[in-house]
Amino acid sequence: MSHAAQKPLTTDEVYRRAGGRRRYNKERQSAAACRRLLLLMALNRLNYAVPTGQIATWAAEHQVSKKAIYLDLRRLRVREHQELRIAIWERVAVRCRRRWCW
Repeated sequence: MSHAAQKPLTTDEVYRRAGGRRRYNKERQSAAACRRLLLLMALNRLNYAVPTGQIATWAAEHQVSKKAIYLDLRRLRVREHQELRIAIWERVAVRCRRRWCW
C-alpha cells in the first residue's frame, strides 16, 4: 500500500504542531489529576465502599467513560485501601471478641 504524498512541512509548522500536541496532553493530564482528586474526596466520604452504580454516576458526572474511572481507581490504589481497612476491622473485631469472651 502506498500512502498519499504529503507536502513537506517547514520547521515552524513542525514546532507549532509539537507545541499544540504538548499543550493538549497537558490539558488532559491536568483534567485527569483533578478528576482523581475529586474521586479521592468522594471515596473518603463513602469510606472507600463503592456502592452499586456509583462508577457510572461518576463517569457521567465527569463526562468520561467508565473505563477511565476504573483506571483512575486503579491509579489511586483503591483496592489496596479497601483490603487494608477490612484487615484493620478484622483485627479490631478479634480484640473485641477476646475482651467479651472473658
